[in-house]
Amino acid sequence: MIAPMQVIELQDRDEKAWDQYVYGSPNAAIYHLAGWRHVMMDTFGLRPHFLLARTGDQITGILPLLHVRSTLSGN
Repeated sequence: MIAPMQVIELQDRDEKAWDQYVYGSPNAAIYHLAGWRHVMMDTFGLRPHFLLARTGDQITGILPLLHVRSTLSGN
């Protein structure tokens, strides 16, 4: 039986596995690395939501998102 897929928000303890997934993805860019989550929070005050899909202990997908509020573009 295949383990069910879980989608969870990235935790600090999962950053190394996240980055390993990014390094193994041919279309990934440095902006997909987990460290950018901290840059966006600490430098720009943005609210990141870095989601990862996991089947068992294996990361099977990632989705880095940013919540941006702006007077120009709205919420």
